Amino acid sequence: MSKKIGEWRQELQALSIQENPPVKQANEMWRVVERGNAWEAAGRRVFDDHLERFQSVATTVLGEKDPKFELPQEDRVYAAFKGRKKEYSSALRKGIAETLALLGSRPQPLTSCSDGKPELVACLVVRELLSSADPVLWASLNDVLPLLSEANPREFLESCESSLSSDQKPFEFLFGEEQGGVFGATYMSGLLWALENLAWSSDYLSRVALVLGALAAIDPGGNWGNRPSGSLFTIFCPWFPQTCASVEKRVASVKALQSEFPDVGWQLLLKLLPSSHQSSSGSHKPKWRKIIPEERPEKPTNKEYWEQVTAYAELAVSLAMENHTRLPDLIPRLPNLPAPAHASLLEYIASDAVTNSPDDDRSRIWNSLQQLITKHRKFADADWAMPPSTVQDLETRAEALKPSSPVNEHKRLFTENDFELMSDKGDYEAQRQELDAVRKEAIREIYKHGGLDEILEMVQEVEAPWRLGYTVGSVPDLNEDRNLLPEYLASKDNDQIVFAKGYVWGRYQAEKWDWVDSIDKSGWSTDAKAKFYTCLPFSKETWDRVKQNIGVEASEYWQEAGGNIYEAGEYAELGIELLIQNKRAHSAIRGLQSLEHQNKTIDPDLASSALEAALKSDEDPNRLDVYATVSIIKSLQKNENFDREKLANLEWAYLSLLDRHSGGFPITLQGKLANDPDFFCEIIRMVYRGRGEKPPAEEPSEKTKSIASNAYRLLHDWRIPPGSSPDGRFDGGHLKSWVSRVKKIASPSGHLAMSLQHLGNVLYYSQKYADQLWLPNEVANILNQADNDEVRRGLTLECFNSRGVHGFTHGKAEREIATDYRSKAEAFELAGYPRLAISLRELAESYERDAAREEKRNPYGD
Repeated sequence: MSKKIGEWRQELQALSIQENPPVKQANEMWRVVERGNAWEAAGRRVFDDHLERFQSVATTVLGEKDPKFELPQEDRVYAAFKGRKKEYSSALRKGIAETLALLGSRPQPLTSCSDGKPELVACLVVRELLSSADPVLWASLNDVLPLLSEANPREFLESCESSLSSDQKPFEFLFGEEQGGVFGATYMSGLLWALENLAWSSDYLSRVALVLGALAAIDPGGNWGNRPSGSLFTIFCPWFPQTCASVEKRVASVKALQSEFPDVGWQLLLKLLPSSHQSSSGSHKPKWRKIIPEERPEKPTNKEYWEQVTAYAELAVSLAMENHTRLPDLIPRLPNLPAPAHASLLEYIASDAVTNSPDDDRSRIWNSLQQLITKHRKFADADWAMPPSTVQDLETRAEALKPSSPVNEHKRLFTENDFELMSDKGDYEAQRQELDAVRKEAIREIYKHGGLDEILEMVQEVEAPWRLGYTVGSVPDLNEDRNLLPEYLASKDNDQIVFAKGYVWGRYQAEKWDWVDSIDKSGWSTDAKAKFYTCLPFSKETWDRVKQNIGVEASEYWQEAGGNIYEAGEYAELGIELLIQNKRAHSAIRGLQSLEHQNKTIDPDLASSALEAALKSDEDPNRLDVYATVSIIKSLQKNENFDREKLANLEWAYLSLLDRHSGGFPITLQGKLANDPDFFCEIIRMVYRGRGEKPPAEEPSEKTKSIASNAYRLLHDWRIPPGSSPDGRFDGGHLKSWVSRVKKIASPSGHLAMSLQHLGNVLYYSQKYADQLWLPNEVANILNQADNDEVRRGLTLECFNSRGVHGFTHGKAEREIATDYRSKAEAFELAGYPRLAISLRELAESYERDAAREEKRNPYGD
């Protein structure tokens, strides 16, 4: 089949779908024929037999499953290195997918083909690929799904619908394969973009909404922003709708969605209601299928907007009337509802159906009203605030819904977000104390009504069980030690444990160490004692009691202790030592960072011990506090008395953290590269094979890979050139001898070319040592030498890469850069450095070509 594909590529040049589109190089720039124009011009040269053969090729190429899915999820980022690559390139796949989209949406130019033949081919390929596609094939097609949706929308939607009911559950697989982080991936984006394409059409809007609703119903959530619920909001967003369907059709589609997927539909309705905190960047648009009229306005008229939000608001209110559990969700939107829906909701809240509802239902509605009332009283002077008369009216209505049970009335108080419960914008501390008093009074009332049992029932209902426990513990006239300790500390229910810890902390705050020592712990298990002491301050007083009452089994305490160094006071360093001894290096590092934050001097040996212990720790490396770790390394770098060799080893161990994202910099290692040519050559050999050197017979070990990765990172980020010094002087003699030594070492091993390229990279950063020219004369002299082509190549590469991320300026920025490098080239030529001048002039010419290309590019097209 590969041979047939090779032959077929030649025949399809007219369709412009080959892996490397035909280009011809002119003196001024590269030119590529625009695909749409080529399609119009060459369509008459395509015949039925071409399409039939293309159908076979398209099915084979696009039907290839990505072999990276044969690897464990965590290894897929290395798929290319492990030989798990697709046989057919992304360019070829995209070209074929685009041709299918053109066949299905623009068959008119193919005048030599039978009527309906192009559309049929597109339909059959989409059907064969997707109708029974397994999860891996759906994932493999992710990048071309938007184009396949354009090839035949009906076939595409039917395949989505059948896959949703398939026993293979392909879309659940796609959600499960999502990975976060720098090298993460998502395999849902192509499907969502494809559905957004089709949602532009009035004919497909309802079907797309139901497919997205089904996907949203099974979406487990994740780190990626592309989610089915997000696509639904984007499509139906009233102030920026991404569909050409009429308002009537949009509303009907939302109603159908709500009917079939009530929870998804309800959440969408809440998002579609007016709000001052919404944003949308628009949805994916079809590339070839002409669904969107050219004259379509970008934004709806005011009339269109209000027709939509009025319909959505009325639907939301009617659904809330049918189901009281939805009222608490809708009440926060009350101020922004259109007048008819606003009036209907207010009237319903005051109706017998609500006021006579069960106490639990009323309490949720009442809590939601209380939050709204508190917010608008606190910010009464804001533009968005409801008038005082409206707030007063709400308060009257809320009073009629006040729960009869003290539990239902007061459980809203036990949240960690105190700010929402405060009705003023004044002194925070005074209001917090007032809120604590209100909480204590509420606990007394609940205790009086139903005793401890009623309080314990609240543990599962309140937002913050710890806050509830703390308040119970801090009420002086309540003493439930015997009933709560140690039973609830040893519970298997996390909420009960959190409640008990809050209780212990509240009792300690009220009565200090006298209470702690009064507790009879003789019958307690070691685990219960350890948990009890972890609720107390991380201080020497606690550690002494742990040693006395737990003894040799104290490690159970140290494994769970919070490690808050602020509480340790003058014994902070002792606490850090104990954390290190008990294999809590991560907590020790955070403790050191907190000392630094307090402007206290850090013992460098203690810091070094913590960092070294973290390298050997069994703790999850992903939970290491990067900011704290980098902060400690920086403090060691500033300490002139700390052993430089030990510091270099620490920088090497933590090199992956020392980058621009963390604000760290391996200054010791980079200085060693600049000062020690032997060390530089050793690092080069860790990364690159020498010229002519055979690859290893066996797969390198993970340790070898890790060392190579570190070495490459160090070279890639190198910014301290040989010859530089902290005092601002540049030592040209050192640079010359450094280069001579590198050439002597690297030439026999076959590493000279890469060594010189990396030298060229770092010499770019010698600018700050220059006098009149852009670079120091000693650097220019090295760069100008006849045998230093690779050094010049490294310099120009770094010039190019140093630009980083940049915006689109229609070539203006590129022309300014070109002018600057031409000016530098002229200056170096006049100064007697012609070879360096040639390299800079060639760099300027490349930017001029870029500028010419950018001037003609459409930044919003492909």
